[in-house]
Amino acid sequence: MAVRTARLAVDTSNVGSQKTIYTCPAGKTAILKDVRVYADGGAATRVILYLIRSGGAPYSALMDEDLPNQDTRAWQGFIVLEPGDHITFQSTGNAARAWLSGAELDGVTP
Repeated sequence: MAVRTARLAVDTSNVGSQKTIYTCPAGKTAILKDVRVYADGGAATRVILYLIRSGGAPYSALMDEDLPNQDTRAWQGFIVLEPGDHITFQSTGNAARAWLSGAELDGVTP
């Protein structure tokens, strides 16, 4: 049986600009299930994770929060990503780290 749950991304934010940390691969459907963001840059920071549809279509913020230094925020749920959809990460003030978990399934929904 195939493994369905995976670490989708682990990355550090750019300060002041968006950085793509995950893109759903061609021929796959991804399900984002869990996000953890940790502020460890020595001071408080604001973290923003955006969901961006394939082709750069309008995006929405998955997480937009102020974090004290050495604090963690979590998001859990189910968000379906189609090929080319991606998640970007940025912070203001200091860098932060993000861990995204979920599943990549073969095939694309019609």
